[in-house]
Amino acid sequence: MKSRARVLIVDDEALMRRLVRSILIKEGYFVAQASGVEDALAKLKKSHFDIVITDICMPDSDGFDLLTAVKKNHPDTGVIVMTGFGDASTPDQARTLGADEYFTKPFNEREITVIVERVCWRRMVTNRPASTQSRLDISSMMGTNTVLGEPAKS
Repeated sequence: MKSRARVLIVDDEALMRRLVRSILIKEGYFVAQASGVEDALAKLKKSHFDIVITDICMPDSDGFDLLTAVKKNHPDTGVIVMTGFGDASTPDQARTLGADEYFTKPFNEREITVIVERVCWRRMVTNRPASTQSRLDISSMMGTNTVLGEPAKS
């Protein structure tokens, strides 16, 4: 999943975007960058992204506005919220609006890779095509051999 996952990093601080980008590229992700909410929305209209990592505090709008727009217009896209200014209500607000994960700056390299991997894994499991899910559910209930499609022998 990693090598195919497309991540959009949204932060008004170029240094922060470059830092997160370099960590994720090293892990095998395709990474694009946006300098703010409007830039991110334009990129989301042109391309599909599996995950959006967004800062909360930005000059043009805040990350919560982007989170809301992504969940409305791209419901299969995971959103990770990051901030340098967290208070006790920020994680709750992020989760209420549909964020998959939340972390504060500064962060370490391992933390960001684990969070992105976790969101990728959740997206892969929850976005499985319905026909595949049905076959998996039926085969486990009916006792069929999923490889051969024949009834399991007792």
